[in-house]
This record gives sequence, structure tokens and C-alpha cells, in this order.
Amino acid sequence: MARIDWVEARLVEWACWAKGGNATGYSAMSPLHQDWMPPAPGTTPTLKTAPASSRARETHRQLLQAIEQGVLSARQADTLVVVYVMAVPVADQVLRLGCQADTIGARVRAIHALLAGVLRN
Repeated sequence: MARIDWVEARLVEWACWAKGGNATGYSAMSPLHQDWMPPAPGTTPTLKTAPASSRARETHRQLLQAIEQGVLSARQADTLVVVYVMAVPVADQVLRLGCQADTIGARVRAIHALLAGVLRN
């Protein structure tokens, strides 16, 4: 079982939206934050913001519905938040989720399989 590319793209877009970004590829992090990095060479950052993605909102609604209906467990929902929204390094994921890196990877792959049937492509 592998990660599903279109599900991955939806989750990355949702996570950016959930963090308050606009899913345009520009950082949602303050330049004053210790982990901030400047944009890659060749990109031109702007102050222009895009409207919130209706697809990200729909993904959020579908994720909440999947949790309410028991399709996604609380453990799987926590994994989504730590891996996609918090986007912390694997070592921190292990500490926050209280399991091994292989287990996190297996959870994410299982979540992708579940969400392929829930999310609309």
C-alpha cells in the first residue's frame, strides 16, 4: 500500500489552508520565526493573497464528517494534524504521536486508502 498522489495533494492543500496560508506555495510562517527560510532562488514572493480554497474547505468538511462517522479514528486524525498541519520532523512526529516512524508511515498510507473513498477527486 502506497501513498496516493492526489490524496497527498489534497491533504497538503488542506494543511496549508488550516494553518492560515493560501496554498499558493508561499510560506505561511512569519519571517521572524526561527525556522523561517527565504523563498527558493528564482521565485518572486508577493504580498498578494489568494482567496481561501473552496477545495480545502471541502476537504476539511469531508475530514470532519469522516471522523464523526468513525471512518477515521481519533488516532488517525491526530496523525493527519501532526504530519500535515504541524509538519514537524519525523523525530518530533514520533514523540508527539508516541509510536515509531514506521508506524506513522503505515498510518499515513492507511489514511490515504481510506480517504481515497471519502474525498472527491
